[in-house]
Amino acid sequence: MSLIRIGDFIGAEGAPDAPAQTDALMQVIVFSQQGRSVGLVVSRISDIVHEALTVQRVSARDGILGSAVIQQRVTDLIDLESIVRAADPAFFTHGSN
Repeated sequence: MSLIRIGDFIGAEGAPDAPAQTDALMQVIVFSQQGRSVGLVVSRISDIVHEALTVQRVSARDGILGSAVIQQRVTDLIDLESIVRAADPAFFTHGSN
């Protein structure tokens, strides 16, 4: 499975997405579509919630859709499709391997 370091695409500074050691554990969120999967490497997973969202502010930052309030916290929403397309342009192409 391909791994995508989210911080490389959203300009995150201060907290690297991947440990410096190759044998260290990584936090990975798996995204699957049309029988294909990609691992999204993140610095940490704070919580997983199911919640209806309303984007409060659209972002001009690459890789960020905008912001929303989730559980009383302002949260940036990643533009997953643009990040995956940038890392693997053929990922969403129907019938790709």
